[in-house]
Amino acid sequence: MNNTCHPEEASPLCGSRRFAPHHDVQRAGRLEGRHVLFTKSYAQKWNYFFFRSCPPHALALLRIIFGLFIFFQWLIKTPYISMMFSNEGLSIPFRTFASPLLTTLLSPPSSLIAWTLFTLFLITLLLFTIGAGFRTSITLILLLYAYYHQIGLHAFFMTFERLYVFVFFVLLWSGADQTLSYRSFHKYGSIFAWEPISIFPQRLLALQISATYLGVGWQKLILPAWQGGEILSYSLVSMWGTRFGHWLAGLNLPISFYDAANWLLKFLQFLLPLGLWIPKWQWLFFVGGAIFHVTIAATISMWWFLIMVPAYIVFLEPEKVYVFLKNRVTMIP
Repeated sequence: MNNTCHPEEASPLCGSRRFAPHHDVQRAGRLEGRHVLFTKSYAQKWNYFFFRSCPPHALALLRIIFGLFIFFQWLIKTPYISMMFSNEGLSIPFRTFASPLLTTLLSPPSSLIAWTLFTLFLITLLLFTIGAGFRTSITLILLLYAYYHQIGLHAFFMTFERLYVFVFFVLLWSGADQTLSYRSFHKYGSIFAWEPISIFPQRLLALQISATYLGVGWQKLILPAWQGGEILSYSLVSMWGTRFGHWLAGLNLPISFYDAANWLLKFLQFLLPLGLWIPKWQWLFFVGGAIFHVTIAATISMWWFLIMVPAYIVFLEPEKVYVFLKNRVTMIP
């Protein structure tokens, strides 16, 4: 085959490099084919990771544990309901309204109404936990959260409360009631019956947990108060300190100990968002995260984030969770 340039094909490609139109077309075709295959493969992997159908057992377990945790958290408020959420206490509404009707409805009510709403809230939490009237119960929970935020909870609406609300929003459309639930029992006659769900809500929750750790770690890295270990030592003797925290502070450990603990804390909170995703190492980070949260709860009474530990289940592949349960519970189909 003559690979020389024809006069009408004169171009910068001619010269020391032979011009072979047919060969170049073949090569371009191969490159384009590889690009298409790579793009297709990447898209398939993306869809598989974020949008495939999967067993619902991981989110069902999270639903049960999360529901019981929130139920307990609100149950211990029982002695203080009138003080926190009625006009007999010190509740200050978040917003005021021009409408007298809205002002009446969204202001602290009488003690009787406060107790009625609180009882309704506990009932909806139990319904959520067992997977009965799932979307209706979550909708009521979110509405009551918004109501409590308006009449007084806004003063103490911390990071963990916002995280709880986000979890409820995601679980609302997650299908977490597709197994281990009253719904499964009512529809199929067994709580162990299940239907596949999308993995996307589970991935979204995992991303939020990672972002929470990363955001808190970044704050500690840049905030002036967190540049030394003094903030940790002061926390042990503050109003948040537990008996164990007070005992630890009484050891009079050198400030270098708290400095080292402070930097270890920052290091862990930057590693957790990455390590929790790596199958080979994630169990090590599960243990590290558990030790971290238990230590915080034991020293400064901040036990609200303990729910993060069982929530690590969202970092496990749902198929593996299903196989693990199926091998141990013979009634799971």
